Amino acid sequence: MTKLFWLFLGLTLFGSFATSVSFAKAENDVRLALLIANQEGWVRDPKLQYVISGDLVPMSRRLKKLGFQIFATLENQTPDTIRKTWKKLLKRLQQSPKVTTFFFYYSGHADRQHFHMGPRGANPLSYNEFARFMSQVQVRRRFVLLDACFSGELLRQFGSLERYKTLMQKGLVMSKGVRKKLSFTDLRKHFPSQGEKVRGLHILSSSRYLSYESNRRRGSVFTYHFLRGLQGNADLDRDGKISFNELFLYVKPRVRSETGQSPQQWLFRVGSETYGFAPVYGSMLRINSYVQGQLQVRVEGFVWRWQKSTRQQIRLAVTSGYGHVYWKKGKKCWKQRLYFPPSRVTSLVQSRWVSVSCRPQTFLQKGDVVLPLKAGALTLAESWTFELRGGLWGTTGLLDRNGDLGGLGWVGIRGQYFALLVGVGGSQSFFPQSGDVHHLLAPCRLEVGFRQVWNRFDLFVGGYVQAGLLVQDLLSSSQEPLLSFHLQFGAVTSMAYWLFPQVALVLSLDLGATPRFSNVDTNFFFAYGVHLGVRIRWNHQSVRLDRLD
Repeated sequence: MTKLFWLFLGLTLFGSFATSVSFAKAENDVRLALLIANQEGWVRDPKLQYVISGDLVPMSRRLKKLGFQIFATLENQTPDTIRKTWKKLLKRLQQSPKVTTFFFYYSGHADRQHFHMGPRGANPLSYNEFARFMSQVQVRRRFVLLDACFSGELLRQFGSLERYKTLMQKGLVMSKGVRKKLSFTDLRKHFPSQGEKVRGLHILSSSRYLSYESNRRRGSVFTYHFLRGLQGNADLDRDGKISFNELFLYVKPRVRSETGQSPQQWLFRVGSETYGFAPVYGSMLRINSYVQGQLQVRVEGFVWRWQKSTRQQIRLAVTSGYGHVYWKKGKKCWKQRLYFPPSRVTSLVQSRWVSVSCRPQTFLQKGDVVLPLKAGALTLAESWTFELRGGLWGTTGLLDRNGDLGGLGWVGIRGQYFALLVGVGGSQSFFPQSGDVHHLLAPCRLEVGFRQVWNRFDLFVGGYVQAGLLVQDLLSSSQEPLLSFHLQFGAVTSMAYWLFPQVALVLSLDLGATPRFSNVDTNFFFAYGVHLGVRIRWNHQSVRLDRLD
């Protein structure tokens, strides 16, 4: 067992060293993932309900949003099928573009020595075999996430650096290598040079003993909290990026308090740099309408690309921190350095563009993580939406038969901070002395305020003023219709819910005042309105903001 222990540790460190040589010239971080989930285990293992729908599928979806290429998602496969997949994966690692980050995930049954993948056959998959496989994955960074009973036992297969230090203190290991009795795993040649950046292997396991899935969570408890952490909750130091260690520190207390599980981690890393496993979309960049062409935004090593072909304003959700925006139009290229503060919107400044070379290396640096826009970064700060609504309006004199009640329809356009509408409708005035009077109303309306869009929900809060023509005594047989001036002002709240990317239902509420002019004096009446309608985007694109929730 002692020889086997040193063999695993040596192979692991050797994989890290080989990576530092093979990928020193990599242009950007190429991420690859292998995901496995099994509902069926060995005899007497209960069938797991959620490892596919609640674990594997959400994990695959989330990793794609983090720029991972999914090499394979294996559902309820046998150990032999998994071994064949491993061989194909090792061949892929020899091809270009060179993979720099590898992620392995398993959700299912296990014991202290084996994964339980389907009915037990003659050749089950052991932790020992998995350790040998991981030692052959010679990439810069390797991450393993295991959600299974006794998965913490796998960590023993990779040894302990603390034990290695103890051996050094006792003189069993010399400063330049290992004594001859351990020479077959001479660790000296397996350590990467100290000048290299982050290298290593990081393993998280759900428990040293039993693991659980939850009807309430509709998934495994450990995986559920891991995915929650990736949404931004695990950014414990608030630096705009989530490390694997932060994910462990976030998940462990929550899983322990919920089920009593004790998640474990094993980490070997050279260098002190924190690797950003996931970005936190805590800031926003507003890309102005005059910018058209190829765009690239780089913040804290994360990169987003966009081909902007229309004159419309765009908002891009990014991680906070210092970054650059690159813009290529035709054969000319520019860049702009910006700071993206948390929970703020930053705008491009036309006077800050600096001309740069259009060579490809200008736009990428070694170690960049290129994230797809469909991963949840882009939404339109739409220029205009078309709005059509109708409803009731009235004044407070109605209850004592001294006011108005009528219907009014509106049509117009709405921008980010204001709306312009025209309307037409009719009303009936109630006066105890002169009887009921019917009117025709044709106003124009300006709304100014603040508008916020949360994915499907759209809220506008502000003030309004409307003015127009009022035709009085419209149906009177004894008097000629009288043309007069209409004025109204007040506060308005407009709420919309986007049923589809282009169509939303709208509810608008307003409360204000309207003056009534006469030859003697001017009286003010409180006015109110309730309107329902639809809102239509005609310049909306299918890519929208996804806050990873």
